[in-house]
Amino acid sequence: MFGQAFFHCDFCWFSPRESNGVNAQRYPNRSTYHKLAYNKTCIEENKRSKQVRNQTVPPVDASLPLLKAAPLGLQHTLAIFAGTIAVPLIVAEALGLLPADKTLLIQATLLMSGLGTLLQSAGLGPVGARLPLVLGASFAYVGIAIAIGGSFGLDAVFGGALVAGLVLIIAGGLIKHLRFLFPPLVTGLYILLIGLLLLPVGFELACGGAGVPDFGAPKHILLAGLALGTALIMHQFGKGFLSMTAILIAMATGCAAAFFLGWMEPVPAAQLAWVSPPALFPFGLRFETAAVLSFVLISVTVIAETIGDISGATIAGLDREPADREIAGGVMGDGCGSTVAAAFGCLPLVTYSQNVGLIALTGVASRHVVSLAGLFLIVAGLFPKLAAVIGAMPVAVLGGVSIMMFGSVAAAGLKMLARVDLNSRNMLIIGLTLATGVGLPEQRGLLERLPEQLRFVMETGLAPAAFLAIALNLALPGRTPQES
Repeated sequence: MFGQAFFHCDFCWFSPRESNGVNAQRYPNRSTYHKLAYNKTCIEENKRSKQVRNQTVPPVDASLPLLKAAPLGLQHTLAIFAGTIAVPLIVAEALGLLPADKTLLIQATLLMSGLGTLLQSAGLGPVGARLPLVLGASFAYVGIAIAIGGSFGLDAVFGGALVAGLVLIIAGGLIKHLRFLFPPLVTGLYILLIGLLLLPVGFELACGGAGVPDFGAPKHILLAGLALGTALIMHQFGKGFLSMTAILIAMATGCAAAFFLGWMEPVPAAQLAWVSPPALFPFGLRFETAAVLSFVLISVTVIAETIGDISGATIAGLDREPADREIAGGVMGDGCGSTVAAAFGCLPLVTYSQNVGLIALTGVASRHVVSLAGLFLIVAGLFPKLAAVIGAMPVAVLGGVSIMMFGSVAAAGLKMLARVDLNSRNMLIIGLTLATGVGLPEQRGLLERLPEQLRFVMETGLAPAAFLAIALNLALPGRTPQES
């Protein structure tokens, strides 16, 4: 009886009856058949178990082999590199900073962008979205930083930036109760105004920068035109990653042309150390009321940009809306990163939207890949000589790409406003907000009787315009669910 029983294993059954048929002819030794059947079933079972494990690990937490993850992380680094170094370059050129101070700004920006990216992707307690998000210096603060730096000095700039970061941390904890303040109408107007108010700075840089003896000289126009034309061609005709790094390629092309034509200043890097971390409070810290109010007002409106980028990342890479915890952690991540950045001489950080497009392009939404991008930025920020080389970029080249970047910011605001119902109520809000944002900076004598600190905040244009858009949207009747 035992000889007629079935031999059992976890994956297959073998009976003596079967051994008298075809299987007996192919496998005279019963154990050979059993071993082959067992191995084949094991292989199939292993494949199924791997598929189950892959299904249980969310794409955002997926780990890739280092040889595959490293190039993807480098792509994320390059995608935001031009934008994040442009912010300190523009501020430094507009304020006429010395090369050594410009180097400090660039180095701190690279290092803090890397640390902020790690905080967003890896997370620390409730801080950080734990999503594939990259942080970089924000264009939203460029105009106010130039105005405050020119009137009060860089110590007041970073004092206001530090307080703005603390406000973002608090706002992240209250984000459920604040999201109604930032419908597409308000956010679109705010982004549109950022681009419009920065465009004069871009054209000034394209002509060589304020105060230079040869302002508007042909060589400046030529370099700016070359950089702008290269960026335009690469953006429109480049494929995939080439299109996404159009600004970086344009900067490199403009610098190469200036070098071969002898129009590039010598790089003051010989006296700098190869490896050196940025110093703490390199420009000091001072809390001026006007600076604090301006930075805080802008930081509140930047929340809408962060929410939009977080939503874009989850929709593009994970096919879902972001959770409340992810939004709260993301806003607090921006705040913590901006607070620490101010202490090291870096303007406030914000989540960059370029990486959302890269996620959609590659289909890889792993936050660990973005953590590698953060590490690359940190390493770049430890080399003062690299920051000095970047700082030697001709002003006109920076101006050429700035025109395209600032114009794109304004266009992004228009795209967001296209989602809004342009009824008479919303047209009134748009008209009054644009009139305030564009008109006030051009009439500096209009508010002479106000206290100095308040007058300075009002004359910047962006902060009062953002506040006006929020107030009008809340006060005027006829709000649709979208505006609510």
